[in-house]
Amino acid sequence: MSGKWISDTNLAALAEALKTYTSLTSLVLHQNQTYNAGATALEKALESNSALTSLTLIGNEIGDTGTAALAKALEGNHSLTFLNLSNNKIGNSDVTALVKALESNSTLTSLSLCH
Repeated sequence: MSGKWISDTNLAALAEALKTYTSLTSLVLHQNQTYNAGATALEKALESNSALTSLTLIGNEIGDTGTAALAKALEGNHSLTFLNLSNNKIGNSDVTALVKALESNSTLTSLSLCH
């Protein structure tokens, strides 16, 4: 779903479906209108979804609150192996939260934070 301008509201609905949908293994949301609220909605989905292995959120507007939510999700997620958050509004404290989350996550093997 690249460049489809998926809003936080639409992403919240998608995240709700991901809580129980177990066939999807990869989700690409490249250059959408995803902000902190959308990333926060994904938190609960990632905590309960055990099928998704790859999540790409390149080129959105995810900042501190959204990154903190995704970091929290990583602490309890045991299926995601690839996460790309490149070209978002991620700062130093956000990176620290992600690193802390990785201390309790043994499945994530690729994390991209390029700008």
